[in-house]
Amino acid sequence: MELRQVSAREFAQAFPKPNHIYNSVAFTELNRRKCDEAAYLIFADTKVRGGLIAGLRDGIWHSPFSAPYGGLVTTARRPVDEIEEMYTLAAAFSRQQALGLRVTLAPEFMDPDTFAKSVNVLSRMSSHTVCDINHHAEIKSVTDPAQLFSYNARGALKQALRLPYTFEQLTPTRENISRVHRVITLNHSHRGYPVHMTVDDIAATAPIVGADFFVLTLDGEDIAAAQIHHPWPGVAQIIYWGDVPGHQAQRPMHRLAAAIFGHYIGRGDIDIDIVDIGISTVDGIPNPGLCFFKESIGCRPTPRPGYLLAR
Repeated sequence: MELRQVSAREFAQAFPKPNHIYNSVAFTELNRRKCDEAAYLIFADTKVRGGLIAGLRDGIWHSPFSAPYGGLVTTARRPVDEIEEMYTLAAAFSRQQALGLRVTLAPEFMDPDTFAKSVNVLSRMSSHTVCDINHHAEIKSVTDPAQLFSYNARGALKQALRLPYTFEQLTPTRENISRVHRVITLNHSHRGYPVHMTVDDIAATAPIVGADFFVLTLDGEDIAAAQIHHPWPGVAQIIYWGDVPGHQAQRPMHRLAAAIFGHYIGRGDIDIDIVDIGISTVDGIPNPGLCFFKESIGCRPTPRPGYLLAR
């Protein structure tokens, strides 16, 4: 097997349906200004076996460089020795430039086969590992979102349901995106978390990822909101969500979670099996309160590891 660096067009032709949207050329090209250089790598012998998209930043090739996760894209299920050969070639590509390579894998449910093999390979190759905790809810066989909630969480949801909340899906106009962004910014600023996407970023990304936007209002005020992507058929991924500070006693996040689950449970046009709520850690350090909340509303924790391969 050999590694070839190719154009964006050639990579897109080799992988017309990548394993998730963040491994697509369209998403990469939209965000390539966020790195010094973007590289499209193909691994092939008699035919193409796999590929890797990476962005150069701060002396390291990152996969992903501006997304929740990256990793290999393959043309079919690949044996573990081929997975190892591909990552070995990618590491050699980086070392030849005296650069490192950082890979963050997609959650296990996206592709359990490649995930298991990649974990085995990268854990042996890596000089440093950060393992985040990812949470997701499995809604395929659920008819009522409250089924997912713990006893105490159902009590909080009942409190919220007594209030005249209005839950609405918004069309992705700039005005509506700004409404959602304002709520998220207020929430994240209050909690000391950054918001990496501007309104312009979100508006440009929305059509590529099939973004959904939701808002929860009370007495005419936006209390909570969510931005959701569709990285792969059957998966709805919460990128940002949160409530406005000062309303926690009204349980808006329990109401928002139930409403989002209910929205996708009730969809007739698409089948959503999983709502991915994302990581509950920062650089591998868990936020216990966030973990508890996500698990109380029926989410399951799984690892989302990242590996740094030495220069």
